[in-house]
Amino acid sequence: MTSVILSVPEISCAHCASSIVAALEPEAGVSKVSVDVEGQKVLLDFDAATISLERVKEILLAEEYPVEGEEVVTH
Repeated sequence: MTSVILSVPEISCAHCASSIVAALEPEAGVSKVSVDVEGQKVLLDFDAATISLERVKEILLAEEYPVEGEEVVTH
């Protein structure tokens, strides 16, 4: 399992957060999505063998939430 924190400056409200969760949760390989609205970040746990980080970024871009930075979290 891979965990990342994505910087998404377009996040501004609870509607943004729910849109992001709705877009990513159904994807195969995504196990957890949480959104920090104030910090404008998406915290994501996913199986990199099933879904790539690039695919995650494409999904967010399609929802008009471009990713401007990423940080892999080590447990």
